[in-house]
Amino acid sequence: MASVRINRNKQGEIISYRWRACLGRDADGKQRWTTQTVLPLGMTPAKELKEMQARADAWEKSKNKHLR
Repeated sequence: MASVRINRNKQGEIISYRWRACLGRDADGKQRWTTQTVLPLGMTPAKELKEMQARADAWEKSKNKHLR
């Protein structure tokens, strides 16, 4: 499951979301990560976080599909 982090400005307003997902390990045994930053949708914070998690999970599946 991709992790979703909220980025806020100094006033505490949400300015973006950062998705991070592990793609697996390379030949040396180190983890490979990928990230994506997206802008808010303009919904309530709870609904927006739920939607972002769903989109992040779909994004992670599309990234992992390319590896197989």
